[in-house]
Amino acid sequence: MLPLLLCSCLNSDNSAVLDYKKYEAIGGIQNTEADQRYKSALTVIKRKCLACHPSYVDLKYEADWIDSGYVRAGSLSLSSIYVVLKGAGIDANQEDMPEGSMLELSELNSIKVWIEGL
Repeated sequence: MLPLLLCSCLNSDNSAVLDYKKYEAIGGIQNTEADQRYKSALTVIKRKCLACHPSYVDLKYEADWIDSGYVRAGSLSLSSIYVVLKGAGIDANQEDMPEGSMLELSELNSIKVWIEGL
């Protein structure tokens, strides 16, 4: 019985290790098209938003973004993160974010494509 236990413990590819490796990169991202859209959007959010919104770091999965109310699947106008990033283009009373600047069109498009694809 002891040899069997030792073999199991020495196996570096147990499910816990594989699960961790699989999901550690960026919020559980794999290589599907949807995952790549999320990765692209999340990269923009990490670069442009985390300095002022550190709580976003806790939103690792798409479901977290939806549950938080920042994102409404398929709806740009109901996704508050897109509304504040787009700024006056959606709501005349809303200033562009990040504060003091605007996202490049390609960055905003990454967020847009991700939300529309949910």
